[in-house]
Amino acid sequence: MNILIVEDDATPGNVLKKHLSPVGACTLVESGKAAIRLFDKSHKEKKPFDLMLLDISMPDMDGIQVLSVIRKKEKQLRIDPSDQIKIIMVTASIRMASIKQCIRLGCNSYVSKPFTPSKLFAELERIGLELPESVKGSR
Repeated sequence: MNILIVEDDATPGNVLKKHLSPVGACTLVESGKAAIRLFDKSHKEKKPFDLMLLDISMPDMDGIQVLSVIRKKEKQLRIDPSDQIKIIMVTASIRMASIKQCIRLGCNSYVSKPFTPSKLFAELERIGLELPESVKGSR
């Protein structure tokens, strides 16, 4: 599995990377603009990301804007909805208005910080991603 983690704060970004490394190859970027560049590059190289964990609050371009851009690009690329990148929004504050907006824009799920690895893995399975046996056994 090819995973993109978009988190402007290094500590939670590294925690996500540590937890998700057994699930797949993780790339960590600290800005929304960098995430969009990598999304474009991955499609040009025909190696798209399977999963994106996207922080909602970022300074250059917030996660809601990134989500919107990614979903528009997928439509332009005529990517079937079943083949779209799975996007989980990551947030420190659960503001229902933001969550509803993300769902309308096409996110697959959200997790609130702080989270446990078992909660994160349960969300991955809930949205249809297959976890390696080594991860399933550790929960």
